[in-house]
Amino acid sequence: MRVRLLGCNGSITGNSRTTCYRVDNGLLIETTFINANAAGATRSSHMTANLLTQRLRLLQRLVELFIVHMETGHENGALREILSAIPEFKPALLQRGQVFEF
Repeated sequence: MRVRLLGCNGSITGNSRTTCYRVDNGLLIETTFINANAAGATRSSHMTANLLTQRLRLLQRLVELFIVHMETGHENGALREILSAIPEFKPALLQRGQVFEF
């Protein structure tokens, strides 16, 4: 996979403090909190699965989706929520130490 990091802060996430990068035909995006902690996500300007779903629907097209920066101890729950909400995007969780060559 060829990776091209182009900042998209705010344009996809609706928040200038949430990190998002375009990766060829996809997005590398923070989805930090589980839906139950929406208040924490709002306070810290991060995403939940529900917020991510709302923003991705605005794209009106499918993109490859890579999820990063998840709350420690809640990675599985957050990923389950994401997979349940937007299975058509086939979101993948990046693993610690995973390397992209470009």
